[in-house]
Amino acid sequence: MGILTLLLSTGCAQTKDFVIDLRTFACGNTKLGSAPDSRDFFAPQLKASDTYKSARDGFEVGTKQGVLDYAFITIGAYKGSFARSGAKVALDSGATPERVRAEFGEPYWIASKDQELILFYEFEAGRIEVQFEFPDKKTLGFITLARDGVLSDAEQRRLYGVTKAWPPKNG
Repeated sequence: MGILTLLLSTGCAQTKDFVIDLRTFACGNTKLGSAPDSRDFFAPQLKASDTYKSARDGFEVGTKQGVLDYAFITIGAYKGSFARSGAKVALDSGATPERVRAEFGEPYWIASKDQELILFYEFEAGRIEVQFEFPDKKTLGFITLARDGVLSDAEQRRLYGVTKAWPPKNG
């Protein structure tokens, strides 16, 4: 394999047509809680390591006990797209908290500290968490999908000041 072939078969070329579904919790063909699908470009790496990370592509996924545990996306660097139950959703560095709320509804919890804002969405009785992080409180910087996310931990809920019942009843 030549160096040009190697460069074209990794990184941005891989995420350009890649879709992350923020309602079915799938990264390409692999859903959170499932073994990495061999059709996904990150699957070979996850056989050798628990993490696939490409800072250049703004894309990181990790496994726990052999199944996809989380995905961390850096908006702006990530060249793929997003969907909600298969329907494309326009999320980029220009997305505001208001736009995310219009697309996804009211979050389970909102954390606001200093210059950062995080919208927490909880699904499957709190077993799946989707976070939209706004480092400047205005524009989207990061999206995280996780099994048993931050708010699934009672101590973290206390630290974030969560006053809602757990586990969430809807979502």
